[in-house]
Amino acid sequence: MRTLVRPDAPWPHGRGDTEVSTVRADACLAWRLGVPERTQLHRERVELLDPDSRPAMVQTTWRRSAAARPHVTHQLHVTGSTLDRASATLLGLGVGMVVLVVERTRYDERGRPVETADLVLPADRWRIKM
Repeated sequence: MRTLVRPDAPWPHGRGDTEVSTVRADACLAWRLGVPERTQLHRERVELLDPDSRPAMVQTTWRRSAAARPHVTHQLHVTGSTLDRASATLLGLGVGMVVLVVERTRYDERGRPVETADLVLPADRWRIKM
């Protein structure tokens, strides 16, 4: 069992498969980023590895620009869910397995969202301490 203590800190271990694309903001992403629905967003889904180079979690990040912008604060919201096919494949787990989802939104000095991300962690391997 691992404990995620700082969901906003840079990941200290390796990165596995990465998928980069553009998507249109649905209602939820539009709300999280403070943009109109259907705004074009840059999306990056990356497999984050544990110290032994095994899949630890999947992080999907959405932002308005391709490059990350500086942030000064963040907000976290933790929920439970079940694993979708794409995340299950990256983590080498079964579809429908229970996961923890950390919704993280980063804000600039004016309080505007600069990016939002979902960190998907297998519930049987992780706990979150905030």
